[in-house]
Amino acid sequence: YFGGAGMKIKLFSISLILSAAFFVLSGYQDAWSAQKTVRFKVPGITLASSGAAASFAAKLITGVTMADDDIMEQKLTVTFDDKKTSVDTIKDAMDKATFPVDGEVEAVKQ
Repeated sequence: YFGGAGMKIKLFSISLILSAAFFVLSGYQDAWSAQKTVRFKVPGITLASSGAAASFAAKLITGVTMADDDIMEQKLTVTFDDKKTSVDTIKDAMDKATFPVDGEVEAVKQ
């Protein structure tokens, strides 16, 4: 017994503050990181199999949460966590996976 309702409220407040501090300090602030979606022109996407391979390669990049190919327009749409990767990193990885990006990157509104 800790001495009444006032003490219980103080203990609850302290535990709430400590929980919030632990949440922030333990790295869970990444839950609020920004998801960005961009569209790349990838001339190597000419068949369904190459589109699937390009999407698969993009999904292997840390921070990429979605990749979708459009073989008709030879484009790859990629959604990623901007705290874990960047457009330049994705472009470099796609180049290494033999799917070089051509031209400007298009931002996609979410």
